[in-house]
Amino acid sequence: MAAKRHSLITARGLGAAWFMAALHCPILMVDLRGADSATVTAAASATPNSDEPPSAEELDRPGEVENPFSLSPGTAQLVSYVLAANGQAREDEDLGNGGGAVILQTGVRFGLPPGWEGQIFCDSYLNAIDKGPDGDDPGRARAGLGSVTLRAKAQVLGNSSSEDGLALVPFVRFSIDNALTGSAGAEPGLIVPFNVDLEHGWELQGSTGLTVGHGDDGGHVIDWETQMSLEWHFATRWSVYVEPELDVGEGQPRWAMEQGFTVFLSRRWQLDLGFNTGLNRHSNGRFGYIGSGVMF
Repeated sequence: MAAKRHSLITARGLGAAWFMAALHCPILMVDLRGADSATVTAAASATPNSDEPPSAEELDRPGEVENPFSLSPGTAQLVSYVLAANGQAREDEDLGNGGGAVILQTGVRFGLPPGWEGQIFCDSYLNAIDKGPDGDDPGRARAGLGSVTLRAKAQVLGNSSSEDGLALVPFVRFSIDNALTGSAGAEPGLIVPFNVDLEHGWELQGSTGLTVGHGDDGGHVIDWETQMSLEWHFATRWSVYVEPELDVGEGQPRWAMEQGFTVFLSRRWQLDLGFNTGLNRHSNGRFGYIGSGVMF
């Protein structure tokens, strides 16, 4: 697949979209969590260059699972992201094969028995450009629910208070609207997230995984994606990250780079802002995102 025309939403448009999404979904902005906030408190109140362990409540960015730690039983996290992407980024991130789009990703992570976690995520398209009749020029704008993803996380190494961790995350993604997602049916896969504490506020977090998707010829294709994020907690409640990514599947390998920052606005609410751009001639995808996570 190769998109012929791309459009990138401006930063102002992205901020406005996130604000409107939050306005229409007030629950995304409400602090709902009660007791048992020990790990969030540790992360939010950590001092610069502290040796506090990474938190189980750290956000997984759009389309990724990099946090190997499971939530405590009886707790949950509400996650919401607004993603503004051009056409190539929609293909690279399995979000469709048309023109640019603004996508609202919402989900719930919930703690199960110790070491286990369940996740339900939905991709809703606030504005997506379909391909025109000739497959070249963009057609009309559309909106609606695109896909639903179910995941189960099994923590293999570490726990919510550990510095290092490893997990297995089997998942299956169901396409609801094929015209929006560019795929049909169910796409299963497996993700292996990991975290290594580097001391003095630094940590290495990433994942590698396989997805069994649908190719251009109607058959199945296996896509392998891996990314590794270097994150620095440089100040109280603040961290910055840079993350190279490699995606190998149908067509040529694609390299990309992601960068951004995370801030704890309160003990239970964190905000994430970043940008992703392709690095080689096989990937000129670009997307920006802003998201939040609320514990309850």
